[in-house]
Amino acid sequence: MRILRLLADPRITLVAALVVLQYFAAEWVVSATWRGHYSYRTDQLGPLGLEFCGPQGRWPCSALYPVMNVSLVLTGLAISTVAASWALRRIVTFPHAGALVISGVGLAVSGIITEKADYQHHSAALTTFFVLASVGIAMVGFSGSTRLTPGIRAIAALAGTVATVAFISYATGLTGWFGSGGTQRLIVYPILVAVVVAGVSSGRVRAPRDRSSGAAGAEPIQPAPVTSG
Repeated sequence: MRILRLLADPRITLVAALVVLQYFAAEWVVSATWRGHYSYRTDQLGPLGLEFCGPQGRWPCSALYPVMNVSLVLTGLAISTVAASWALRRIVTFPHAGALVISGVGLAVSGIITEKADYQHHSAALTTFFVLASVGIAMVGFSGSTRLTPGIRAIAALAGTVATVAFISYATGLTGWFGSGGTQRLIVYPILVAVVVAGVSSGRVRAPRDRSSGAAGAEPIQPAPVTSG
């Protein structure tokens, strides 16, 4: 299929990984135009995609709130694309890639279904991203079958570990050091950085060839004649 051929192209992995970078710009732009003061430490990510906030729900948040929702969709699709490309190119195993694909879909859904539209479904989609992306990135880094350089694997392992610990802290309410917003970002940022770094690096990795076919097409080497004297 044409889609599979496109996903197997290393350039697709590279472009999708770079698309993830727009998330940081979108978050900064929307938070900078927030009503009053938006704190990365105390304010969570969800309200950045809402039109109105406040106790009564009638305070304008940011006129650019749609930018954040679009960014979540793009980022989620980009993560899924990178993971699918890795699987087709046999850079990571299918279970690890599958976890990242599903996590990317969850992040995209959280941008489509905002907190205001349906809080429970939004939270479920975002939690899916938190859990599967953090564990998936960690497994990509720790797995010996991952066809990435040792340095990139170490970055992925560290990022996945930090994100996993941060999620456990966030889920259990241990957010005193970094705040609820800061703890959420300790989940998201390492994952995104790992996807960008590993995705850009894997743009130069080729899928392994079938050795048996290559050996079948090679001419047999004849032994040299043995001479005496």
